[in-house]
Amino acid sequence: MAVLTGAAIFFKLFAQKNETLNIKSLTFHHKCYTVLLLSRQGIQAETQSMVNIGNKIPLSQQVAHSLKQRMRQGVYPSGSTLPSVRRLCEDFDVSINVIYRALRELEEHGIVQTHQGKGTIVQEDTHSARTAILFAFIQPYPADMIFEQQVLQYAEQGFSARDNFMVVRSSNLDIALEKEIVQHAINNGVQGILLWPVEKNPNGPFLEKLAQKVPIVLVDRLLENAQLPAVIFDTYEVGCDICRKVFETQKRKRMLCLIDDLHISPYQNLIRGLRDEATTLGRLDDLTIVQISISEFIADLNKCDFSRVDHFKHDIEKLVHEGGYDTIFCPQEEFLDYVIVQTGLYDNFDGMQLAAITGPGANARTRQYNELGVWKWVTDFPEMISRASDMLQRAVLTNNVSDEIVTLKIRPSPLGRIKAKSLSPLTPSS
Repeated sequence: MAVLTGAAIFFKLFAQKNETLNIKSLTFHHKCYTVLLLSRQGIQAETQSMVNIGNKIPLSQQVAHSLKQRMRQGVYPSGSTLPSVRRLCEDFDVSINVIYRALRELEEHGIVQTHQGKGTIVQEDTHSARTAILFAFIQPYPADMIFEQQVLQYAEQGFSARDNFMVVRSSNLDIALEKEIVQHAINNGVQGILLWPVEKNPNGPFLEKLAQKVPIVLVDRLLENAQLPAVIFDTYEVGCDICRKVFETQKRKRMLCLIDDLHISPYQNLIRGLRDEATTLGRLDDLTIVQISISEFIADLNKCDFSRVDHFKHDIEKLVHEGGYDTIFCPQEEFLDYVIVQTGLYDNFDGMQLAAITGPGANARTRQYNELGVWKWVTDFPEMISRASDMLQRAVLTNNVSDEIVTLKIRPSPLGRIKAKSLSPLTPSS
């Protein structure tokens, strides 16, 4: 799914070989906006044309909008002089009359002012400051995964207050496709990229090279072979926090940790945090970490394939019996709900405590799961995307790209056990 979000204008990008992106919905504050077309060549340098000759939008309006974007990016700051009309004709590959009409439109809005003998001067103006910048958000999850829909919601929440807009594309867990989408987005005028990388990713050197031209900010996970700015969750510290709660605060005996076998930095840091804190507390022998294919299991659930539920139930039941665990931690609530709670496995162990990492938003777990008092730590994905968007916008507007890595806290949920409300019995109406 590709969702374009913006203050007033949506751009529909044309892909290579003239195919259009698969855009299923356009949303911004639950309203529809006019879709404008953008040149297939886009803008690869600050002087390259952003107009589309075949567009229904007048060329002069396209030129005016492109000039306002350049003003916002600092290419033409307040008080500076725009290039000559002849130079603008060459830049945009349009006639002199188109340039004159575009400049007249900007002058009517007080954005520029023409002085005889001095040229066209950029004025102080909030209109150009609010001109939308085109970003791309490339995330790895395929459309048939429920989490992909949640990611789109997180992107909308994290980006809705901005005057910019964003194109969201999925790399479908495909490293080669991720690389192709990034390159294509830059070729088609995207001015900054938020990237949620695919696991075991070798694209680091390629992305580092592209980042010299267009800012790229990573979210959720780092790349081992690249130094790029990023906004990630502090999974190391939450691993420590979980151990402290289980062993130190709650005095639990033994903890079984079920971690996804994806080769990504969040899980690697989480495992490190669990082990380091258990070592500090002198409880390393009471901690067992098992890595299993949880993401694949959840993908099956999303397709109504429950064939592996009983298999996992049997394996975990054996582990708990043999290890004497009284606490089970798993970052994915779906796994705990389907394998341990709904199968009745939880009821086989007196005093069993469950712990998980969850996201913000609507509850999607069963009533039985919610009534067990699961210990939860909450990841704020909208905040992650919002902070990354801030970094990206600063990089675009100031032409100053750093390799800063921002870590966000994963905080314990204040919610405890959910109790059923006492309701009056239903009585038939007379």
